[in-house]
Amino acid sequence: TAGSIEVFAGSGSAGVGGTVEISSGSGVEGSGDASLSSGQSESGRSGNLLIASGKTSSSGTSSGDIRIETGDATEAGSILCHAGISAVDSGGDVIVTAGDAL
Repeated sequence: TAGSIEVFAGSGSAGVGGTVEISSGSGVEGSGDASLSSGQSESGRSGNLLIASGKTSSSGTSSGDIRIETGDATEAGSILCHAGISAVDSGGDVIVTAGDAL
């Protein structure tokens, strides 16, 4: 098994916990790309990629949002969702589900 990298922001025992921000560099002729992915596998399943906001147990509060957005520009970028191609079965699904009310 290869090594792992874990990045954590500090917890706030009397306030708000720390923030983790990952960003590409700015540039005069364009900014760098930012990529977040699981590794490839030669013979098994590749890793999952989870993007989630935290739960809250306090009454009357809400969990954090997950935002996927492109930047404003003369020609704004697109948001693309793509499920992988399968060599054996049907391709992967793209599933979008809204939450239920309790």
